[in-house]
Amino acid sequence: MLTGCAGGNASIGSGLPDVGIETLRKVQLEMQVTDEVPANATIIGKVSASRGHRDARDIEPTNADVTLDLKCAGFAVGGDGIAQVKIQRNSGLMRNFWYVLEGEAVAWREAN
Repeated sequence: MLTGCAGGNASIGSGLPDVGIETLRKVQLEMQVTDEVPANATIIGKVSASRGHRDARDIEPTNADVTLDLKCAGFAVGGDGIAQVKIQRNSGLMRNFWYVLEGEAVAWREAN
């Protein structure tokens, strides 16, 4: 089962998503990131993920961290890839972070 990969509360800092190593390897090898949804694909829906920077001693999150979380989220809903990735840096003060990187993308599945 895939958990802790997408949306809702921001994960803290940088690092790997909270998923099993086998799932993470599948995500890294199989999930595609494209600018647009391929013509032969079906849109599944939007996915989101966020990473926050809370403590000066923590490694700051990167766009690559958020993109990996978005790939996990797309994988969790049965996607073959994500497209139209948008990542923004927002204030996180109301969420107990210095800032939060918030991402969203469109998950898609290739037609059979």
